[in-house]
Amino acid sequence: MHRITEFRVFAPFVTLLNIYRELSAKSRRGFALCLAVTVITAIVELLAVGSIFPFIELIAKPSGTVSKAFLVDFRRFFPEVNGSILALVATLAFVLLTVTSGFLRLLLLKLNSRAPFAAGTELSAKILERSLLQPYELQLGRNS
Repeated sequence: MHRITEFRVFAPFVTLLNIYRELSAKSRRGFALCLAVTVITAIVELLAVGSIFPFIELIAKPSGTVSKAFLVDFRRFFPEVNGSILALVATLAFVLLTVTSGFLRLLLLKLNSRAPFAAGTELSAKILERSLLQPYELQLGRNS
């Protein structure tokens, strides 16, 4: 049976896993938060892009006759809502999703710049500490 480290394709992933194991719990949580915010941002952006079509259709046809299935279902649950109110709801949903998407992008930009730099600082401090804590004889053998 082959170990995963024997395959050359997985060597970079094994190296990243070893580096990940050297990180503190705080840095690991930072990377997990980056991953979670990335997924949430992707979902909100998908919803924002998807909300363009009902918005455009309701703006183009203010009479309230809609052809999209989800808008027809919405009209079935709320028959008293006229076309202008439906257009207002679609506009507010589009604006809210777009602003939320922009906010999440900025948050993701901040997290994606902060977490790797903090991890890099932590790893470089560990490397320096391990280098300085080596036995004196080993230091003399290398540096003299």
